[in-house]
Order: sequence, then structure tokens, then C-alpha cells
Amino acid sequence: MAILLTRLRLPVTRTERTVDYPGAALLVGGVVCLLLVTEQHVWGLLAAGAALLGAFVWWERRAAEPIMPLWLFRRPVFLVVVVALFLTTCMLFAVLIFTPLFLQKVVGASAASSGLLLLPMTVGITLSTILSGRMIARTGRYRHFPVIGLAIVTVTVFLLSRLSPGSSQLTVTLDMLLFGIGFGLVTQVLVVAVQNDADRADIGIVTASANFFRSLGGSIGAAVFGAVFAGALDGGVAHAVDVVFLVALPVAVLALVTVLFLRGKR
Repeated sequence: MAILLTRLRLPVTRTERTVDYPGAALLVGGVVCLLLVTEQHVWGLLAAGAALLGAFVWWERRAAEPIMPLWLFRRPVFLVVVVALFLTTCMLFAVLIFTPLFLQKVVGASAASSGLLLLPMTVGITLSTILSGRMIARTGRYRHFPVIGLAIVTVTVFLLSRLSPGSSQLTVTLDMLLFGIGFGLVTQVLVVAVQNDADRADIGIVTASANFFRSLGGSIGAAVFGAVFAGALDGGVAHAVDVVFLVALPVAVLALVTVLFLRGKR
């Protein structure tokens, strides 16, 4: 729909570039099939998704103006950034979905109270993003921020995996604040890193591609962790939430290890 509206409403100029419609269709189709596998468990969808993504790679090698140029993945900074963004956003959705659920079903908090739980996380993200942005503008260095941020996120995910029916709302609130502080040091800084590494003419495509993988991480994270929660629900909601965060913990560690390979460039 967005592509159609853009095509119909934006003025056409003589320098208009072609849009890679086949590439976009193959990419969307492949991703949708993979997402449906996590919910429907129809393994034919896995084969279809793999085939569509394989066709997408084949097409992008031949497209005049590919929607996601494959040469991007030969840039070490881009590769580190998209993997880290994907993994970090996976964890974000685990926290966003299952921490309020834990408060409502286990602690007995109201829907309004559990919703307000997101406020400390938002405050933490805002403060750490502003602080890191100002320090990057002052020093020109950014590499250590996502490392510190993902170390904080990893510790927080571990703390969340230790939640029990006896955990208080204050404990969960502090955990969410800590997660927000760590998360705010990661995602926006990684976008700055990938933009800083790109040539001026490629800033648009690297930013859009990084945001695509960030969104993809959220979608897959919600689907996968939802499946994990449903599979562990026989042991109770508290047990299932703990299992979700135990599964998220290696994801956090992998994200932390990934950003250790990020190259700093003033």
C-alpha cells in the first residue's frame, strides 16, 4: 500500500529512479512465510520462505537498482549493526510483552498499573539516548556505548529470568528502568554507526536496511517468544515468563558479543 501511494501521489520527475518491485515482493513474501511458521507450525511455509528468500537473493544480484544491495553485507560495520539491531529488538519485545503479563497474572497488578510499568523504561531510554548523543557529538566516538548498553541489557534479562510470585512491582519497575538505560545506549547509536560508515550517497539505503532488520527482529521476537511462552505455560504463568527470559538471555549475550566486533570511526 505504501509503495502504491508513493507511486500515485509523489510527483514524477525526469530523474525518477526505478523501484525494485520484484525484490520487495520476494522479500516480504519470504519474511511473512517465516513468521507464519512460528505460529502455524506448517513446515511447508518454511520451505516456501526459504525459496522466496533464495529467489530474492538471486534477483538482487541482477536488479538494476536493488531494494537491498547485497554488497552492503560485505561491509563489516553494516553486518555487525544489523545483527545487533535484530537481536536487541527481539529482546525488547520479550520485555514489552511478558513483563506486564507477569505483573497482571502473577503479581495481581491491574492493567493500568502494568501499563505504567513501561514508563520507567521509556524514561531510561530517553535519558541514556540523550546523554549518549551529546557525548558522541562532543567526542566523535560511539563504539563503547552499545557495548555498555548491551552489557546492562544482558544483566537485566538475567534479573527478569529470576522473577517469582514473590517479586514486587518495585523490583520489576527498577528492572525496567535498568533495561531502558541499556537499550537507549544501543539502537540509536548503532544507527549512527552505520550512517557514519556509509558513503554519503548510501546513507539512505543503509539506514532503511538497518531499520528493516530492527523491525524484523521485533516481529520474529514476538512470534518466537510467544511460542516459547505457550509451550511452557503448563508449568504456570510465572514459570513460562521465566522460561521466556531464560531463552532471551543467550540472545542478549550473542548481541553483546556481536557489538564487540563493531569498528569505531570518528
